[in-house]
Amino acid sequence: MEQVDGLLPIEEVADRFAAELPDMTVDAFLSSLPATQSTTGAPLPAEHDLRWAGDPLPLAELRVLATNARRVDELTGRVRDAFLGQRGVELSPEWVQRRLDEARPMKPRDVARRLTYDLVARPQRIALAKARRRADGTPWFRWTPAPGLGTAAKRPRSHSTRSSIIS
Repeated sequence: MEQVDGLLPIEEVADRFAAELPDMTVDAFLSSLPATQSTTGAPLPAEHDLRWAGDPLPLAELRVLATNARRVDELTGRVRDAFLGQRGVELSPEWVQRRLDEARPMKPRDVARRLTYDLVARPQRIALAKARRRADGTPWFRWTPAPGLGTAAKRPRSHSTRSSIIS
C-alpha cells in the first residue's frame, strides 16, 4: 500500500488496503499461514517469520493478526492469560479470531475493508467521548496521558485543545 499522504476518505484507505491482498477466500488465507506450534505443542515464532517473509506490508500484518488469532485456541494457562490480556476488548486476538471465523467464505479484501472501518471508528469514538462543547460553541478535548505514564506526563505542546473539525 502506498504511503497515505494527506487526508483521504475512509473508503479510499479501505480500498488501498484491500487491493494489496490476495484473491482467495479467508478460509484459504488462514490455511496458508505457517504453523504456530511444533509437533510437541511448543509455540513457534510464526509472527517473526512472517515479518521477514518479504510480503507487502498490509498483507504481512494481516497475516500476523491472523496468526495471533490462531493462538487464542492454542495457548493455555498463564501463558494464554498473558497473551490475551484484558478480555472482551475490541481489536484483541479473540475479537480478530471471531471476525475471521465469521468471514471464512469471504475474500480477505472484504475483511480488510471492514477492518479498516473498525480501526478508524474506535479512535473516533474515544475522541468524541472525550470532547466537550464549550459555551461559545468551540470544542474542547480532554487529554489524558497514555497508560503507565502517570501524573508526571505533561500534555504535548503540539496538541491544540481547539479544533474546527467538530461542528
